[in-house]
Amino acid sequence: MSHSLARAYGKEGICSFVVAPGFTQTDMAQDFMEEYGEQHALHDIVLPQLTQPTDIAPMVALLLSGLADHATGSTIMTEPTTPAVTTQAGTGPPMRWCTPAQL
Repeated sequence: MSHSLARAYGKEGICSFVVAPGFTQTDMAQDFMEEYGEQHALHDIVLPQLTQPTDIAPMVALLLSGLADHATGSTIMTEPTTPAVTTQAGTGPPMRWCTPAQL
């Protein structure tokens, strides 16, 4: 849907993004955490801690800043289950996101 919106409204300067956060430790996830525990939730992620809403906010801020307009129509995965961005050859460490202030 984001791609279609980007195609329909991009020439008018309107950008469209989907942020796909995956499992995030929020009030909505509390029932899952109580039933299965944090270790179960941590099993499939590559980081030692669960995603917090504050981990997603910088990506949303970047998208809203106007610095990522050429990514319009994209789905941005902010879940640490698999590296979303890697080096071209697939070797070496994953590339890291930077904040708008670091650009």
